[in-house]
Amino acid sequence: MNKFGFPELSQTFLMGQDLMYKQFNEVDFFVEDIESEHMYFNIFKNVFSQVKFEKIFPLGGKENVIEAAKKTVANKDKIYFVDQDFDGILETKCNYPNIFYLKKYSIENYLIQKESIFEIIRIKQPKFKDKEIEAIFDYKKLLFETTEFLKEMSIYFVVVRKFKLNDEYLKIIVHRDFDENTTSPYYKGNHIKNYIKQIETSLKSRDGRISINKHKKLIQNHFNTLEACLNNIPGKYLLSIIKQRLISKKLINANSDETFIYSLSKEFNPRIFNDIKLEVINFRNLNNTG
Repeated sequence: MNKFGFPELSQTFLMGQDLMYKQFNEVDFFVEDIESEHMYFNIFKNVFSQVKFEKIFPLGGKENVIEAAKKTVANKDKIYFVDQDFDGILETKCNYPNIFYLKKYSIENYLIQKESIFEIIRIKQPKFKDKEIEAIFDYKKLLFETTEFLKEMSIYFVVVRKFKLNDEYLKIIVHRDFDENTTSPYYKGNHIKNYIKQIETSLKSRDGRISINKHKKLIQNHFNTLEACLNNIPGKYLLSIIKQRLISKKLINANSDETFIYSLSKEFNPRIFNDIKLEVINFRNLNNTG
């Protein structure tokens, strides 16, 4: 059962679902996350507007997407998308022509756009002009403060991946874990601090000769600018803090992270995906008419 109490879809079903849509899809798009299917559909309908398709196909994880792609390398009507995650930082990308890596950590990172966020604000405040919103908060400052909150924790996430530690990524709860009244990353309580200590202990247990500080400094190079942080910090974490900041300023109504992210997927500017779109077009030898 999934978290909503519905039966989990079998891997056999997920791998064969595209066969049921042969007559409706000119191209089959495959992605990782089952729970983000409709968000991807919103996005791809805008990005690939010249392509006929009625459904995209989540396969339940990156490994499943890669395995499926290996079997259809020569089929230019089957396109496979995977999250960047930390694969670029760790140089662990696989190289198949029909697999397209996002240029950012995940699809959610692409939704962090000023225009999109301002449109979400207008759901509650439809008369607000851009200048009125900008008078309430500085968008670039919001991004900077958000990345500062998450930078250290993201570096430790990379350590977990790099050394294949058993520690899972920490699920943050913004009001529990961060002091939102500060502009520097001040953690509330010991939740994040204990997580960081746990990773350091796990690494020391793995090999006491490994210097975590040395590896942190190397990883830090991938988080040394605002743009790099917005690309490499997990997008769901970034959007969770941005959402909470907007709620605290009474600019949007309280809602779940999932609702906030889904709303953004209907407001984003598709031009931000032009590089990936061009790669897909080149792979399929299509004319760029979208």
